[in-house]
Amino acid sequence: DWNYSYSMSGESIAEPSAVDALGYVAQQSLAGGTATAQKTGARVNSILDEIGWSVLTRSIAVGDATLDANYVQPGTNALQVLSQVGDVSEPGAVYVGAAGDFVFKSRSDLQSYTSNVVFGGTATGAIPFVQIEPVYGSEELYNDIAVTYTAGTAIGGTAVAGDIASQNAYGVINKQYDTFLASAVDAAEYASYQVGQHAQPLWRVN
Repeated sequence: DWNYSYSMSGESIAEPSAVDALGYVAQQSLAGGTATAQKTGARVNSILDEIGWSVLTRSIAVGDATLDANYVQPGTNALQVLSQVGDVSEPGAVYVGAAGDFVFKSRSDLQSYTSNVVFGGTATGAIPFVQIEPVYGSEELYNDIAVTYTAGTAIGGTAVAGDIASQNAYGVINKQYDTFLASAVDAAEYASYQVGQHAQPLWRVN
């Protein structure tokens, strides 16, 4: 869409408004019911199948997390569930790529980018950006993590992890993740992982 505005001074403004294919996903609702206990990638694929997303235009990782056979309410938004599966329960990333493919990257996929990543410039494979904003402080600092896991239609339990040294230094800062994980063991590992990532203030880039 294009939005136009005019002023008596003679200045005219044209503002484009666009959305990628996630806009389509956000408009889809799921039939609901009990899912199959499966890896995150299989769950992403099953949701994409239900909303009619072509198998030819998706790139889906297997995933590292095992999800419970949880219950999804009829009419639940497809993008909301995909985000809880891929972004939260894995945690990885779900997005639509530049070519229009639906992409799911697992947690291990994201952690594998440890070197040879180039931002900006004209090098092959360089990642372009328009603006960079460094963040340092408590915006991303959490030292008391709670992770829920499911048991069918209900929350199966909550795993908790904390960093005492961080709590003594900065106070207790809570964060809860509601996941579709299948077991207390997986939830405990998830909580420990998140504490390791966020217990200390670090330079991060938005």
